[in-house]
Amino acid sequence: MKTFQKSLFVVLAFACMSFTSMANTYSGGEPNATVNKELRKEIITHIDSPSMGNMDKIQLRVSFIITKNNEVLVTNVDTDNSYIESYVKSNLNYQKVETEGVETNLPYHVKVTYTKE
Repeated sequence: MKTFQKSLFVVLAFACMSFTSMANTYSGGEPNATVNKELRKEIITHIDSPSMGNMDKIQLRVSFIITKNNEVLVTNVDTDNSYIESYVKSNLNYQKVETEGVETNLPYHVKVTYTKE
């Protein structure tokens, strides 16, 4: 019975370490902060001036990947405003990025706040 418990513990420990390693790789972490800052600037240029209507402030989170062709593929726009969601998707999807060193097929996330001037 002790052998079984030890084996189970080793298997569970290995599974936990593997999961932690995968989560760090695919969590949109900061492998290269300079590249991420440049990519964020480039993304913002594509979605910088939507019509705000009667809203003073809109906050959202854009999730996307960069394809092997260096194109943005929006996977999610986390906002309650359907107009802004549509605006971001239509202005950002399939735009080529020029930022060097971007990792492809990994999730990226950008938080955006629009305020009325």
